[in-house]
Amino acid sequence: MGMIHERPMKRSESEAWGLLNKVNYNELTMDELDIMAKVIREAQARIGHRNFSTVTVGDTVRVETGRKRANGRIPPIIYGKVTAHKRTKVVVNCGHYGSWRVPGSCLEKVDPATVQVV
Repeated sequence: MGMIHERPMKRSESEAWGLLNKVNYNELTMDELDIMAKVIREAQARIGHRNFSTVTVGDTVRVETGRKRANGRIPPIIYGKVTAHKRTKVVVNCGHYGSWRVPGSCLEKVDPATVQVV
């Protein structure tokens, strides 16, 4: 049975990824799973803070909207330009999708030459 992931998984050849694939998760207790979940949440927060601090006003970014499918008005991924830095979020102008206040964990800085902002 496969797992559902909200973000496309990027396979890496890191040592950490190899160790995670060797773990038999069926043998872990609930306390051990809770500890693993806490460690993963902290790592995601660190990545979000890093993304937040690396973007500046005028940068082109990729925004994960949290939508599952693109059959509605808003697609799962949109591109835009950073217009302001707030305390914990970045304001991104996404063209006709409007302005979004986005946390760092949903941002990724991209090269403006490879992406056409709507």
